[in-house]
Amino acid sequence: MMDIFQFKDDYIEQQLNDTRSLDEIRRLNEKYHFRLLNELKAKAKAKAKAKHNTNQNKNKRKINDLEQLRVLQGPNYMSEIHVLDQQLTAMQIDISKKVEKHQDLMNIENITYRKLLVSEQRGLDITPNPSVVGGPSVKKSKLFGRGEIDNKVSNIITVSSTSDIEIGEVCPDGQFVQLYNKGSKEFALRGYELVRTTVEQNVSTVFKFHGSVNLGAGNSLTVWSSTASNQIHKYSAGSIIMDIQAWVVGDYMATILLNPEGQEVATHKLKKRLGFSFTIQ
Repeated sequence: MMDIFQFKDDYIEQQLNDTRSLDEIRRLNEKYHFRLLNELKAKAKAKAKAKHNTNQNKNKRKINDLEQLRVLQGPNYMSEIHVLDQQLTAMQIDISKKVEKHQDLMNIENITYRKLLVSEQRGLDITPNPSVVGGPSVKKSKLFGRGEIDNKVSNIITVSSTSDIEIGEVCPDGQFVQLYNKGSKEFALRGYELVRTTVEQNVSTVFKFHGSVNLGAGNSLTVWSSTASNQIHKYSAGSIIMDIQAWVVGDYMATILLNPEGQEVATHKLKKRLGFSFTIQ
């Protein structure tokens, strides 16, 4: 009987030991499970951070490359913009010229028509003869043998400036261009350029200021065309004579002052306009 009880006690104790072992295993399993999850989260977070840093470095390199490209190609773009601005100015002048010529022709037609009506009312026998109507350079010309046309030229001038220096006066006949310092300080013109272009011609006049040419506050500087083939470049107070070149002229002229970087700082646009007046004989 004692053996049976001993066997039961041993069996129960073994069961208790097995139960404690299973609980311990469960606790260890849960412990290592949480530790593994935390390690995996930490690794995933570190990997994401490394990827983010890599992308940031790539973006910084791209930004630096674009900035270097902008610095290298910037002067080329400025030159292209300057050329396009000049072409745009020439196109605007050309369009204005065509509009003016068209308007002048319309005015001549209207006045001629009114002239014919007046003549008919007076009972005049008029035989039209267009060949006697003079061009713009004729001061007076016959209109159908019954009157005279007086041609008058007036200049339309547009001036602009973004600095203390402005183009104060331009001779319509190409004798000179005058600069004026409207500021309160002396202005150094070294490296600046004066450019004259016309719609009628494919040539231009370019004059570059060399040496120490300074324009005092409130003073003017006149750049003269060369008056003879042997005329040398001369500079005196308030006056410069160009070296064997003259300012080109035309009905539509644009005179531009460029700084050493090729940017426009002053412009002077002169447009000759032809007017008409009629005298009935």
